[in-house]
Amino acid sequence: MSETKVTERDLRIDFLRGFFIVSLSATHYTWFASVAGYGSIARFYDMQPFGFSSPAEFFVFFSGYVLTLVLGRNYDKVGFWLTQARTLDRAWSLYVLNVFTLAIIAGSAAFLFANAPGLAAVSKTDRFLADPAGFLFQFLTFQTNFAFFEILRNYIFFIPLVAIFLKLSRIHAALPLGISFAVWAVYQLGLIPGFHYVTFNPLGWQFLFFLGGGVALIKPLTQWTFPRRGLQIAACLGLIALAFAFKMLVFPGIQAESIPHAQKVSVGPLRVLHFLLILWTAMLITPASNVLRRSRIVMSVVAVGQNSLECFCLTNILVYFGAHLLSEDPASVPRYFAILLGVVTLVLLGGRMFGWFKSAPWVKRAKAAA
Repeated sequence: MSETKVTERDLRIDFLRGFFIVSLSATHYTWFASVAGYGSIARFYDMQPFGFSSPAEFFVFFSGYVLTLVLGRNYDKVGFWLTQARTLDRAWSLYVLNVFTLAIIAGSAAFLFANAPGLAAVSKTDRFLADPAGFLFQFLTFQTNFAFFEILRNYIFFIPLVAIFLKLSRIHAALPLGISFAVWAVYQLGLIPGFHYVTFNPLGWQFLFFLGGGVALIKPLTQWTFPRRGLQIAACLGLIALAFAFKMLVFPGIQAESIPHAQKVSVGPLRVLHFLLILWTAMLITPASNVLRRSRIVMSVVAVGQNSLECFCLTNILVYFGAHLLSEDPASVPRYFAILLGVVTLVLLGGRMFGWFKSAPWVKRAKAAA
């Protein structure tokens, strides 16, 4: 029987998690801005135009990594059934949080994109306004979503599987990851039918989630070592440049999510390989925890990573309202960047706020007074 390795909290993981959530919020806002009519080349660019993967892969990977690491530490003490109960409780909390986020967007749908029919169409707020009761029923039963809500829908199904993932790992650490890879590979080959998901098909995206879990069990990121770091960084940057050149030469004018074997819906092999390359590069260049602690701004990014699901839901709300403000003058470059800065700032403040609530300062004050 294998035992989960106990590791100290590594702020590099929280920083990368937070960094890519902030990047994801800027990416979503920029996409809405393009739909609204913003056409300037002065905009936020994430990694996707320069390769085959996006910030979403990191969000999914690190979610699986952290959850498996946390639950795995106590699995042998509490057993399978209590771990399963804990995952169900976590999934239910996420379901409620997702519905709460929906309620804010739905309650504002009548004015959000009233003068921007393109945004209303891509966000599906027009469908909600046309049939509120029907849309709400389909949302609650996982049949439809507003734009950018797809990731959390998958999480609600992935999280309860973590207990089974841990149970199988007690037979062999690589067994559950092998099963996850087999499902992904069979789906890539078209041997099993996929669900009708426009984005984030669970048969594909589950592999990234459980890849994070597999790394947590087999060799946590805190145990990764990088001999000859400078040479590795140079090699990784060279490979990233080659990937960009390959994309520009072989797939000119094609968006990354539509490139063969790199589709976003199914998480194609090229997307996975590019993600792994960026992950390795990020681990190479991210400073150690004691260096990250020196900057308040960096620690705000860390706080976003430590409260990732709450911050992700906050980004959805901010992106919708930011797009609403931009739609009033979509050609304005200063307005675009002012709103973008506001969205990023509020996400960083949100990370701090959620962390403050989780620290339960009222309990500390009561203990101090006693």
